[in-house]
Amino acid sequence: MSGQRPGEVALGFDPGDRVDAGLTFIGRIRSPWSKGNAPKNIRQARETGEAARIELDPAYAPALTGLNVGQAVQLLYWVDRGSVT
Repeated sequence: MSGQRPGEVALGFDPGDRVDAGLTFIGRIRSPWSKGNAPKNIRQARETGEAARIELDPAYAPALTGLNVGQAVQLLYWVDRGSVT
């Protein structure tokens, strides 16, 4: 693919062809919480000792090359079936 910068890798598909709700989702965030037991804030979430996990579509994993363990990343997410009671 022309126009790539050093270190960039072209996907084997066009993400625009994988449209869900007008977005291309590159992974999911899974948590142990459900309706009725979801913490109301980060403090409560940490106190449970349980953690959410990020499941990245393997096709996008090369984009993480060069990140260090513990390095901050920003996630934009779409809340689906989320509720706080």
